Amino acid sequence: PGVASSEDSEDDGAEAGLAAPPHMLCASFSPDWLEAVEAGEETLDKAEILNLCLRGGSASSAQAYRVVHDYHHAASHRRALATLRIAPGRTVICRGIPETPESLQKIFRMFGGPGSPNSPVFLFMRPAVMQLDAIIAVLAAAAKWPSDVLFIHGPDSTAGLADECRSRGDRLLSYVLSSMIEAMPTAVLVNGQLLITSGGEDLEQSTPDDFEDSLANAFGRSSLATGGNLSSWGSWLMKQELRQLVRCGPGNVGIRLDGVLHQPAMSKAGEFRVRSLQNSEVAVDLWLEDDDIGVEWEWR
Repeated sequence: PGVASSEDSEDDGAEAGLAAPPHMLCASFSPDWLEAVEAGEETLDKAEILNLCLRGGSASSAQAYRVVHDYHHAASHRRALATLRIAPGRTVICRGIPETPESLQKIFRMFGGPGSPNSPVFLFMRPAVMQLDAIIAVLAAAAKWPSDVLFIHGPDSTAGLADECRSRGDRLLSYVLSSMIEAMPTAVLVNGQLLITSGGEDLEQSTPDDFEDSLANAFGRSSLATGGNLSSWGSWLMKQELRQLVRCGPGNVGIRLDGVLHQPAMSKAGEFRVRSLQNSEVAVDLWLEDDDIGVEWEWR
């Protein structure tokens, strides 16, 4: 009940979108972008910006601001808790590592890139530790295919991104990206059964009450109205009418999976997979095997 009542909705998102956040204002009125438009310069579309970054190129300031602008409009309906429904047979590849253009190339080759036939959904859980061109690439993909590419913001500092922006002589872009990451959802609810979050709590020692306090704060609420004092993760999940919970920790802490019907599981890997079964229930694979290869995906 507490988690479900925090779900996103199109109407609420539209209402919230009336007040433009700082990153949207900065991106919309960026001198780089406005001057390029006024000069009639040829612009790349979102797929072309994605491909440029994956090929090892660097997006210009004007392209970066345009991507932020387009991503905001594509994802502004999402609240602190985003919802995702995947059809039977479809998967979600969830990533909690510092992405680079090279790491993105690898996963898109393995599983099929956004927009390609039979590609999975991609969930990126630690955007603040991505390299600059990697986050611009993924933002471009999320703006073009918003149902196939999602973010949740983690506990990480954006200092690395800020340093990259300053090294390119664009300090304003660092503020834009920090504001945008802060506005990203805190968690994703998959098929109404699985909750995925990325936070700074101790995955082994934190209690359901600790987690609930952290989650309520992220949702901007005093509590999640679960009644409190729940001693086990299974009890907490049952109270929330959930079946499983995946938490991605900071740094190299890894990932923890809790469920109503199974013991906790930990993985030091930076990724996991969610599969939708025939009855729309979901299964979580904490370990991806080397032979879990999808279709080849080519970029130009």
